[in-house]
Amino acid sequence: MKKLLPILLFFTAITFSFAQSKKATTTDGEKVLLKTDGTWTYVNKETNSESLTPEYAQKPYYPANGVLVDFEKAKAEIVSKVEGFGLGGTKTFLTILSGKSDIRFDKDEVPKIIVKFEGKEDPEDYFIVMKAMKYTDVRKFLLSSRSMTGGARKADENEVSFEMKKIKDNIYEITLDKIGKGEYALIPHEDIEYTPGASVKVYCFGVDE
Repeated sequence: MKKLLPILLFFTAITFSFAQSKKATTTDGEKVLLKTDGTWTYVNKETNSESLTPEYAQKPYYPANGVLVDFEKAKAEIVSKVEGFGLGGTKTFLTILSGKSDIRFDKDEVPKIIVKFEGKEDPEDYFIVMKAMKYTDVRKFLLSSRSMTGGARKADENEVSFEMKKIKDNIYEITLDKIGKGEYALIPHEDIEYTPGASVKVYCFGVDE
């Protein structure tokens, strides 16, 4: 019973936020997230991005409690689909054979992205950020769409815009425009081969309400 007392006192002292039913604030002002399995964790604290240095180049990280953390790294496959026996044209998807990422953020707590670039390429041209189409057992990202005559059709409605700024030598901070619930991927645009069956490494996360 003595071991349980500090825990009971801790949660008795918590003031719950009505805006988010799973969030709470301690008497010390720390924000915590109460999980459905009975556990809790700190909500990401503000971190000075300039004090963090990625270990690897061309790999995105997100800051959490003073350190850089990996996104989910997934292997995605290029899949082309012919629609209407060819009359409807073709669509090319990037497909991940699982429904949800294990890296998740609240829609109001999506962090900035930190990445180190080496080389002379424009960093803003390296990544695209996309929201997955609505499927339950797989994640599909529409890369291109063509009519039966081969003409390109608009296929960027699920692309997420972002701002990028240099915070120190070779290191950049990416701020995503406000995004909603869904599954997302940071896709190294230059690494994509639009050949059915080809694979590409992508970095994923999910956003909850």
